Amino acid sequence: MRLFCSILMLLWLLPLQAATPSVFDYDIKHWTSADGLASNSVRAVTQDQQGYLWFGTLYGLHRFDGQQFEVFTTETHPHLASNAITQLLTDSDGRIWVGTKAGLSVLQPQELSFERLPLFNEVTSLIEMAPGEIWVAADQLFQVQQGQVQRIEQVKTVVSQLTRHQQQVWVVAAESLYQRDADGSWQQFELPPELRQTPVYDVSWTSGGVMLAAESGLYRLTAAGVVAEPLPDNSKVPVYQVLQDSNGAMWLSAYRKLFYRFQQQDWQAVTVQELGNYPWFSALYQDQNQQLWLTSFSDGIYRAGLTQIRRLQPGPDPVIRSLTLTPQGQLLLAAQTELGVLSKDGDYQQILAAEQLQGQTVHAMYWPEPTTLWLGLERGLFQLTPEKDSLQPLFPELQGQAVRVIQGARAGGVWLGALKGLYFATATKLEYWSENAELESRQITALDESEQQLLVGTSRGLYRWQQQRLTRLGSGTALYNAYIMAILLLPDQTILVSTLDDGIFILQPGQSWQQLHSGNGLLHGPAVSFYFHQQSGWIWISTHKGIFRLERASLNQLPQEGYRIEEVLSPFDRQMGSLSSRCCNGAGQAKVAYWQQQLWYPTLKGVVAVPEQPQGTALPDIQLRVKQVQTPRLYPLTATERRLVLEQYERNLTISYTALEFSRPESLEFRYLLQGFDEEWHSAAERREAVYTNLPPGSFDFVVQAKYRHQSWQDAVQTQLQLVIPRHFDETLLYRLLWLVLIISSLYGLFWLYRQNALLKQEQLERLVR
Repeated sequence: MRLFCSILMLLWLLPLQAATPSVFDYDIKHWTSADGLASNSVRAVTQDQQGYLWFGTLYGLHRFDGQQFEVFTTETHPHLASNAITQLLTDSDGRIWVGTKAGLSVLQPQELSFERLPLFNEVTSLIEMAPGEIWVAADQLFQVQQGQVQRIEQVKTVVSQLTRHQQQVWVVAAESLYQRDADGSWQQFELPPELRQTPVYDVSWTSGGVMLAAESGLYRLTAAGVVAEPLPDNSKVPVYQVLQDSNGAMWLSAYRKLFYRFQQQDWQAVTVQELGNYPWFSALYQDQNQQLWLTSFSDGIYRAGLTQIRRLQPGPDPVIRSLTLTPQGQLLLAAQTELGVLSKDGDYQQILAAEQLQGQTVHAMYWPEPTTLWLGLERGLFQLTPEKDSLQPLFPELQGQAVRVIQGARAGGVWLGALKGLYFATATKLEYWSENAELESRQITALDESEQQLLVGTSRGLYRWQQQRLTRLGSGTALYNAYIMAILLLPDQTILVSTLDDGIFILQPGQSWQQLHSGNGLLHGPAVSFYFHQQSGWIWISTHKGIFRLERASLNQLPQEGYRIEEVLSPFDRQMGSLSSRCCNGAGQAKVAYWQQQLWYPTLKGVVAVPEQPQGTALPDIQLRVKQVQTPRLYPLTATERRLVLEQYERNLTISYTALEFSRPESLEFRYLLQGFDEEWHSAAERREAVYTNLPPGSFDFVVQAKYRHQSWQDAVQTQLQLVIPRHFDETLLYRLLWLVLIISSLYGLFWLYRQNALLKQEQLERLVR
């Protein structure tokens, strides 16, 4: 271990380098037929101008909002050419061109209406040449303009693929690659013999030239013609798609492999081990928000989004239990089987091997001196120094005890939390804390200290040592007997305490305990670490299923107003190469470290690094839409429509709404109100429709709100639609006035008859008197 000190000093001198994107920094989400797809064989994808994603399968066309798939088939829409969708293209006018195995149709996505075009071959490629002009590869090369289909005579052989960049077009034919230049002239390049005999699945323009993906591999157009391009792993497998995304990264979809390279970095490969399923992608597509969509031949749909959260696996052991900073400002990582240091440029150096740790978990780490490291292990406290070749046990009293807490004392010395109580240590002396006898449980689980007080967490309650007096906190609350997971003392002496089963307890000076639990905003279960960043005013909280942050200023709000909480990493977020719900773990107090303006957390798949100041909001914007109104007839609505006039007889209706949110759709909640009819909000949870029956005539405003589960309704997004239900004639004022006139006339007629009858009787009586 003589290299130990030299390694640390060398790492201190290394410069900080900006991290380059890795394929393992992408969050991924997966949808299959279990989520509503008609088929797991998905062949095409596009996005309309409203933001919906459209997917073509072998059993119909699908519209997707992040949560629900709407299926369009020939049974419901006869003008759709076929259910076997092969190609999709959204043109500059907002129309969606739907290529199928039996021809071509055009969809108006706002009206959800199809038009069948007179082209009946299988469509293998579509491009837009100009507004209103589409080129189609369907055995031959066709041009569609103003509803008219005509063949392009310059290419007379069978055509399979098309692509366009600026004013140039490339057409893959049976034996040649054709290039149409900006001046309208054509060039022809012969294909290699092996490429003539196999299908070509894609042709794409990239900054490195025109690439062809084929059954026989990958090819590039060069000055010498079309030549074979070796795959990154030199394998000989089919290639299906090539994409250069807006960040400059290259994606190659091959048989059971997905290759990724950011600019000039090394290639990375995604296989079944990283994805969980064999990658066999038919199409790669980047949407309006730079999210990557990958459609599979046999396994549904994947979404990959580059996030600000990085995941690294520095050493050979992916399971990281603890981490902390070295005195030289580097990151010290305790894995399950080794101890190592991560430098500022990403280099990892092992300093303790598995045989030296002897299978013990590192719970806590502390540097009493710049070159001396104390480790709290399963069987005691150990010391590592440059002069020794192995771990040296410290203090025989601690041997055989799990040491979970090591924290420097403000008055000098070190606090040690072990299985049998709290200890106070100096470099040569260990003292058993005099107050251990007062603890109901002597298993120390957490500790924090300020100049005013010492807080000690145990497996059976929280204690405060202040002014030479020990007090058990939380009397009358669930905190009193709780297992304490973590403690945070803020500068103003506000206390935050995490428990195993009862959430987080908060005590502000001069106030009573407040409880943050799953019912009022706590996410993902018990918190395992706290970190307070004074400059931003955020308290970062990690759990076994995610990370969120709590605004310090919101602790001063009234309990009914709720706390301001932002979710950073949810249980639903799955990064490439990892499983969901695997962040964050850790042991003892070493569960978070602030390094390079990022918070670092240990996980079972390396470490994750979260920027302390994320760019923009931690959550994607919710795009709320009223999608359609269903009465005896269907009224599709666009994103800009705010008023709908129904027929007089349409009094029973179903209003469908949605939120275009593709990252965390399962975290959304909705509520709605029909102003002028409802007296209070209807909580819809995840449901995305509202049903009304026997509505009276009049003008109503349908208001719908959406938010993430941990947010309050004050932060919700809102949209509304005015609904006008005309009156029947028998419900109008004129109708009622006519009735009133009729009644008055009838009464007057009766009165007149009565009066006439009275006059007649009087005349008869007068005659008798005479």
